[in-house]
Amino acid sequence: MRTALILSLFFTGALAERAGAQNATNIIPQQGGVLTEAIINEKGDTIPYVELSEFLVVAPKYFATADDYKRYERYRRYAPTVMPFAIDAVRTYRAMEAATREMKERDRKKYIAQLQQQLGDKMAVQLKAMTRTQGLLLTKMIEKELHMPFYDLIKDVKGGFSAFYWNEFGKFYGYHLKEGYIIGQDPVLDAILQQFNVAYAFR
Repeated sequence: MRTALILSLFFTGALAERAGAQNATNIIPQQGGVLTEAIINEKGDTIPYVELSEFLVVAPKYFATADDYKRYERYRRYAPTVMPFAIDAVRTYRAMEAATREMKERDRKKYIAQLQQQLGDKMAVQLKAMTRTQGLLLTKMIEKELHMPFYDLIKDVKGGFSAFYWNEFGKFYGYHLKEGYIIGQDPVLDAILQQFNVAYAFR
């Protein structure tokens, strides 16, 4: 975090100098023949100008109880493992919606069945190995990005009976699939989903 903040301040300063530099569009060759834009300030110093990818600076988190903090730490350990699955799920769902938008219902069901078989073979082992906490994080990441409860997602893809079954089954593990992600309901979960935001993958 400290390194990211230092880099941020450095390049912000470089950007300000760039605006007032006499020669703001100089291109200088670097090692390997790579051309890099540079700033030459009023003192004649050459400063390479590089645009960094967006990054997130996260402040330390404080919670009301020690249990909440422990839960936050546990979520933070699991989130990097779960996030790629959430990104794949959101990307697949959106692609499926786009591909089947003009299809008749029978063709749409056939397409979805084939897609599920492909994904099931690819991801089943990894998904089955997830803990209950990892499953919860995965569900909430998807719900937050798609702005819909997981129950509605299952209903759309698998039908009403499957949605009812998984909703009842999920209750044994503390999942409430009809509820969806509600910001402000769980500050610990909010903190994690802000830090590990699936939306960044689609920008």
